[in-house]
Amino acid sequence: MALHRRTAIAVVLAVFAFAGCGGGPADSSGDESGADAAAESVGPAGTLGEDDFIETVSKAEREAKSVAMDMRIGGPDVEQMHMAGRVHQGESTSEIAMELTVSGSVFPVPLSVIVVDEIMYLEMGGLTDDKYVKYNLRDSNSAMGDLLTGVQLDPTAQLRGFRGAIEDFDVDGAERLDGVDTAHYRVTVDTTTLLDNLETTSDELFGAGVERPEQLTYDFWVGADRLPRRISVTIADVTTRMNLRAWGQPIDIDAPAPRQITERDPFAGIPLPEVV
Repeated sequence: MALHRRTAIAVVLAVFAFAGCGGGPADSSGDESGADAAAESVGPAGTLGEDDFIETVSKAEREAKSVAMDMRIGGPDVEQMHMAGRVHQGESTSEIAMELTVSGSVFPVPLSVIVVDEIMYLEMGGLTDDKYVKYNLRDSNSAMGDLLTGVQLDPTAQLRGFRGAIEDFDVDGAERLDGVDTAHYRVTVDTTTLLDNLETTSDELFGAGVERPEQLTYDFWVGADRLPRRISVTIADVTTRMNLRAWGQPIDIDAPAPRQITERDPFAGIPLPEVV
């Protein structure tokens, strides 16, 4: 079975990109219920407007730092990717910690990824002897060295891309998700402005060969604490839906034990594609 390193790299980059989108008010009371328990009922008087949506949600995300997520990407019949786990983001790479699993039709070998202290541990079943390969993400001689160089760590970058790009903004009722009352926001953005704001290309955002739509409509379900519980967008009949919970709860992620580490690197000797 062929293993395409570019695909694995893309997954890891997607993971780190998500780490740069998290944040919200941490619970300082010690209550394990965390930020979710602080979310109150969202009604018409408590909804956000177009002018304050970006700044308010960005601030809440930036302050929370940690979140549990479940993201699914696919069309009507096939789930191309399922990524689930926990992420703690920060302003520097040394603060990033995550524990994620990745599977789906485009991943014949499911991945398990742990990142802590700027070290990535990757487990790929039989390809890694059911153990983890260790990569120093700051070592240019590592098989995945300098992977973090081009990765956006600003936790508000994604929403900042909406600035000046919003063409339509609606509040579409309320819904209770995972025990939290949320307001449903539908935000339509101009993709030319979005790409300019994010300083990226159409191929990087939508995928190589995918025709860029003139507009994109994102659906956000946001609690009264201003933290999103679900984000959904559809591009070329492929829907990405991310469910988010446990905002602000402590996350303790440990590196695998030495006995769980292997030197069997499935990527050894394969040139690393340029990270942009």
